[in-house]
Amino acid sequence: MGRGARRLLAALATAVALAAAPPVLAKPQRVVSLNLCTDQVAVLLLPRERIAALSFLALDRELSAVADSAAGLPTVQGMAEEILPLQPDLVLAGSFTTRPTVALLRARGIKVLELGLADDFDAIRAQLRQVADALGSGSGRRPC
Repeated sequence: MGRGARRLLAALATAVALAAAPPVLAKPQRVVSLNLCTDQVAVLLLPRERIAALSFLALDRELSAVADSAAGLPTVQGMAEEILPLQPDLVLAGSFTTRPTVALLRARGIKVLELGLADDFDAIRAQLRQVADALGSGSGRRPC
């Protein structure tokens, strides 16, 4: 086999390998959080410019550990009508988020990560990892 044929074969092999590789998923750039717990994780793991909105509870100094850090970020009450115009590519929700809101967001093709109640430390760690992975923070810095 000549040198030109080997180069062509190598180029084809590279093209096939690249085509077969799993796609690299982009990190969500417009994240909306609808739950105080996910608000706090989002503020800790994301740069401000990737947070489209937090729940209104994120700013409550009596409830939120990140109220000062969240100051100045947009907030929502959790209604689909206020979330859709933000054009989020990921919405973080809890088991207490209204069912119609979650259903409407999903029907519009918006990815919703819905977290249940974490009732022990292992469940909390698992949920933190799940959120970190969804935010694109999972392979490097881990929250726990």
